[in-house]
Amino acid sequence: MRQVFKSGLLVLAFLVLSAEARSQEDPDRHDPDRQQLESLLENGEFAAVKSLAEEAGSAKEKNRILAALAKAQHRNGLSTQSISTLGRIGDDATRNRILHQMRDSGSAAGGGSGFGGSDLERGPNPGPGGRGGAAMADFDPLIELIQNTIDPQSWLDTNGGPGTINEFRSGVSVDAGGVLRKVEYTPKNSLLNEIRKEASRKSAHLEVFRESSLRKVSLNRLEKECQLLAAAGKDPSEAMERLAGIYEIKYLLVYPETNDIVIAGPAGDWKTDVEGVAVHVRTGRPLYRLDDLVVCLRNAVEFDGKFGCSIDPRQANLKATQQFVASSPLKGKRWREGLQSALGLQDISVDGIDPRSIVARVIVEADYRMKLVGMDLEKGVPGVESFLSRVQLDRNGNVPPTDVMRLEFVLDYDSLSVTDSRDAFQLHGQGVKVVSEKELLNQEGDRLQTGRSEGPAAEFARGFTKNFEAMARRYPIYAQLKNVFDLALVSNLIRGEGIDRSCDWNMTYFGPDREGEIRYRSRRGHIPREVKTVMNYREIDVRQNGRKVKTHLVVGISGGVSVDAGRFLRSKDALLKDTYGKLKLDRRTARPASENWWWD
Repeated sequence: MRQVFKSGLLVLAFLVLSAEARSQEDPDRHDPDRQQLESLLENGEFAAVKSLAEEAGSAKEKNRILAALAKAQHRNGLSTQSISTLGRIGDDATRNRILHQMRDSGSAAGGGSGFGGSDLERGPNPGPGGRGGAAMADFDPLIELIQNTIDPQSWLDTNGGPGTINEFRSGVSVDAGGVLRKVEYTPKNSLLNEIRKEASRKSAHLEVFRESSLRKVSLNRLEKECQLLAAAGKDPSEAMERLAGIYEIKYLLVYPETNDIVIAGPAGDWKTDVEGVAVHVRTGRPLYRLDDLVVCLRNAVEFDGKFGCSIDPRQANLKATQQFVASSPLKGKRWREGLQSALGLQDISVDGIDPRSIVARVIVEADYRMKLVGMDLEKGVPGVESFLSRVQLDRNGNVPPTDVMRLEFVLDYDSLSVTDSRDAFQLHGQGVKVVSEKELLNQEGDRLQTGRSEGPAAEFARGFTKNFEAMARRYPIYAQLKNVFDLALVSNLIRGEGIDRSCDWNMTYFGPDREGEIRYRSRRGHIPREVKTVMNYREIDVRQNGRKVKTHLVVGISGGVSVDAGRFLRSKDALLKDTYGKLKLDRRTARPASENWWWD
């Protein structure tokens, strides 16, 4: 019944306003003269101004008209319509400038969320646009009235529902999941074809959960949509936060002709696992996160792709541990408690990224968990036996000297394929590698870096790298780490290859924070600055004076995560040409096919 009522009311509105519009057309309304534009804006003839923008002679002129229209709509309290107009501005720098001007000027409506006040509060004097005018009927007030009174939760522009509503040259077009549209006969049925295309795009938008072998996400368009939602006081949708369900980035594709920078890979429905992470339903692989993408883009701009974390023991604690092991008469439980007391805490540091970001939490947790496996405090998979279990007596039957091993995750891809025109890139390899360095520890607790890796530490690092995918299936934090590395690599490709410049992308919303600028705010949390030392011991039977006795081998691990995507991409073997042309073909078939920020 509600749908029937809505359809009937909208059809009535179509008929009344279409007749009014036809009777009031001005043959000179398409004249782009600035004086006429100002006159139309002053009289609230916003629909006529939109027509001027569509028939502008250049993209720059179109953006200028749309910018003036957005500000006028904002002044008259039409916040939803002003934001919609901003979305039609192709240049992100212009759009960002107008958003800031709107924010700084306030709103005639006053109060509310976002930059222009709430949709329900337009103030006592909405201005001349509220009644239409002499040149062409203005549908903005009617659209707002319909959205605020008829099933408000069903409208996409205001509340994220499936329904959309916008003006046509002779009326208002509505798409609310099957609600009737006004359709007129025109030569070659061009209007009907346009409606069909729009309906196809909207239905595709609702199918973000379906399986796709190659889903594409335009980063520029995604930024614009997020920025406009923020202007309306809204958060990104769940699909935006999950990058449309992509769980593996296979390609970075560049389309200068449409100014689109696209990531592409398999995608599908997702669920939340026991740790609150969104994972692909079928494979269990974690999805990429918008928050992580923004952190990596900002790092690429400011630090050339270099960031990481480190978990390191304190020298005083190392010295105390050495002394305790050498002289303590304690045994059993009391010995273990004394050892733990001597070990104390290790310090955590994060550099190159916001230490409160999700990325920081992921790299710190992945590093810590890897060290637990190395110390036999958490079980690995076959082929990833602990470092401690690999330690053997030397050829003379003696216990090796007490060491602190350094293990790190580093970014490491096999290569990237690239087309001759450098407008398509394909990622190859698992992206993550574990490396080790043996650090000798003297009696004063000083760590002496040797610059080499051998023996049990090297074996553990190789085993972990070789079986990384199996470890990621068992401990999803490692899969999240891999996602971070992928986003770091893609972000630095965009900056290092000048792709952002070739596509006129200024990152006005996803880029680094600047004073007075409005930027995307990533989720933040708290990671500890210190953690219990990752160290363990093992009892080994040795012979002293012909007798078999037990002794303790105590080993600790330091290290962290080290990402240097910029340096990796500058290496001579990082980029390999697409010899057979397959990547070029893949780029052509993935060309943007709609106005959405994602497509299949």
